[in-house]
Amino acid sequence: MSDEATRKKKLGQIQALLDKADSTTFSDEADACRRKADDLMLSYSISEFEINQRKPKTLQEDPILRRYPIDTTGPFMESIYELAFVTSRHAGCKGVSTGRGKPGGYMSIVGFPADLDYFEMLFTSLRLQMSGELEPKPDPSLTEEENIKLLKEAGLKWERIYALMRPGQPWQRSACVRWGAMYTRYCEENGLPRNYSSPSIYQRSFAEGYVTKVSNRLYDIREAQKIEQVGGSGMEVAMRDKGQQINDALSDFFPKLGSYKQKRTKYDVAAGNRGVAAAERADLGQTRVGARKEIG
Repeated sequence: MSDEATRKKKLGQIQALLDKADSTTFSDEADACRRKADDLMLSYSISEFEINQRKPKTLQEDPILRRYPIDTTGPFMESIYELAFVTSRHAGCKGVSTGRGKPGGYMSIVGFPADLDYFEMLFTSLRLQMSGELEPKPDPSLTEEENIKLLKEAGLKWERIYALMRPGQPWQRSACVRWGAMYTRYCEENGLPRNYSSPSIYQRSFAEGYVTKVSNRLYDIREAQKIEQVGGSGMEVAMRDKGQQINDALSDFFPKLGSYKQKRTKYDVAAGNRGVAAAERADLGQTRVGARKEIG
């Protein structure tokens, strides 16, 4: 079997585990599938690297660069870049952002092909999950009051809520006035804070909380893997050598790396906390889909 066929087969096994984690209704089974997929990817990535190192120099596979457009220009664009950074790090790659903060920006990810494939799966999945949480759709199983609370606490304007609740119907301000009173009463009766943030502040804060929590969860997985699989074994040496090759390739592709300073913006604590909660529920890996900054 060729190297490419072997890679596709292994990635297919990993994808199947992640799909199973996404479809099962049992949280313990989902967690076990996700951990197995991540451990399988780590073992495969390192074993492939070790096999590659034993080949003649002229036949060895080098790290490559792939570019991924960041086509989001909304209030949470910065968080999409950060999500790409933390996901690429988890996949054993390195990333550089180009044109950040402007339309047409993109991420350049440097790594070995299998790791880049895994990055695509994980990044696309987490990005879609975050986007789904940022603008949830009305749930037919919920009451009107519960749906209004769901949509309003996602930071949506009343005009957008009306479009979601009454698709295809002409705008009626009276319905939103009634919903507003309903939402206020619900919050008062249940001792909950009412969401007064603008949609842009809410979405940006939510996304920041989400990405921060995802980053922490991925870090915990890597630390557990070091204890369970790496320890003082030869895998640890291989991981270090592999990381050095990727660093060297990054320097070759981008000999003059600059830095990017993120602007300070207004932050909604409640929205950020909801983003954290969404990240705690997130499946860490399932389906694929001019400033420059180096990932640390």
